Amino acid sequence: MNRAELFATRLFRQGMLTTHADLETAFLRSVGFQAQNQRAAELNVALQTGVSHTALLAFYRKQGIVRSWAQRWTIQLLTPADLRVIVSARQQERLPKAYFLGVEDHVKAAATELDRLLQTVGSLNRAAATKQLQATFSWYADRPKNFDYAVLQVLTAQGRLQMLPTASTQDWQLVTPGTVRLLEAVQDL
Repeated sequence: MNRAELFATRLFRQGMLTTHADLETAFLRSVGFQAQNQRAAELNVALQTGVSHTALLAFYRKQGIVRSWAQRWTIQLLTPADLRVIVSARQQERLPKAYFLGVEDHVKAAATELDRLLQTVGSLNRAAATKQLQATFSWYADRPKNFDYAVLQVLTAQGRLQMLPTASTQDWQLVTPGTVRLLEAVQDL
């Protein structure tokens, strides 16, 4: 087998060359779908399954698919179990200093506060998270441009945060890892 055949075989086994997989198989065959933005990750799923966006959103709710910030600021769509595997495997890694934007103490303080709030309420949208952090920290209004994403990175790396994939990338919906099943149960009522 030459390199091209080996590459094609690997792509085929990962489901990248088939459009006949069902949604569940597509998510179980690989550990997440990664892209620079969520739409690209969803297109990857659609290429493998041929499913409509409406059906994909329904699948998110039914199966508890979560969205996560991976390192290097990429979006990943994952099953909750796959996210736990990734977080566990990366426990010894350290986030690069550049992620902290020169204000590491503030990032860690905001992450601690956001985690405390999430443990209390279970789910937060971006506006509620911003409001709470502004009320808690006087310096928050003058934070660096990508500060909020650094906070999300810290919490994701610790396995303390997931995002619902049905929310937009600008108005994210943050949940604790155990909340996805709770939200799923409420939607089924």
